[in-house]
Amino acid sequence: MPCKNVLSWNALISGYSNRGQGSEAIELFDRMIHEKMRPTHITFHAVLSACCYSDLSVQGWEIFKSMETDHGIKPRAMHYAIMIELLGRDGLIDEAFALLRGAPFNPTVNMWAALVTACRMEENLELGRYAAEKLYGMEPEKLNNYIVLLNIYKSSSGSSKEAAAAILNTIRRKGMNILPACSWIEVGRRVHVLHFGDKSHPQSKEVHEKVDELIKQISKHGYAPGEKTVLPDVDEIDQKKKLGYHSEMLAVGLGVMSSPWWKQLQVVQGHRICGDCHEAIKLISMLKRREIIVRDASRFHHFSDGHCSCGDYW
Repeated sequence: MPCKNVLSWNALISGYSNRGQGSEAIELFDRMIHEKMRPTHITFHAVLSACCYSDLSVQGWEIFKSMETDHGIKPRAMHYAIMIELLGRDGLIDEAFALLRGAPFNPTVNMWAALVTACRMEENLELGRYAAEKLYGMEPEKLNNYIVLLNIYKSSSGSSKEAAAAILNTIRRKGMNILPACSWIEVGRRVHVLHFGDKSHPQSKEVHEKVDELIKQISKHGYAPGEKTVLPDVDEIDQKKKLGYHSEMLAVGLGVMSSPWWKQLQVVQGHRICGDCHEAIKLISMLKRREIIVRDASRFHHFSDGHCSCGDYW
């Protein structure tokens, strides 16, 4: 590139970040500094995100501290949010909560949401419920906050089951529609849209049979449908079976049965991929020797030979 500017640097760093290539993003950031290009708030958010999604907590913490000391840039809420998630993903929940409380401004929705995400991954249900209730209190009319709180309650035991039922009743009473997730995949120069439990697709019977077949195959390699994945619009009965019919699983099933083995599958998912499907697609990529790319609401996931580019951090 004959003329580099901060926008081009930011775009490249963000690209590596989205693909889960944290080390490459940091290397590019270091080159940017070496070439006397002044980073911006966007630059730091991109490189911190790369650290977060690549399990590079030490490097991320050093970069975060350097913002103000070395570059004169005061961290904003978006930087605190990504650092809270980074610390949480490293199992440092107490440190993440301390960072949130020590911020020089009132915690934002994104900061509380980051703490909720971290708590769910580390199964810290007590703090997770506290953070989710804060999130719910800040935006009581936002459906996603009800779902977050519902998921936290359903992941715990005892009286929380009753609390989860109360939240679900509130959602229904308010008339909020929980839109089913959908995924897109291109097969034979045609884009197919599949929804959760989809039976409207012309090949729905074959797709469901293929997904059942894939689940049986990967079950021999240790896969078991998770019991902590919550489907808020589905009754408890048969929920475990329905986990195999998430839209991304249906899209992968359609791709496997409708395209040659050497062809890369590319799926776009409107929501964040759940841990259950993430584990399943990793195993499918290994057994079928397929490269599978899933773009969810969080990032790109490049599945190949039983591994994902995100390193299981997303």
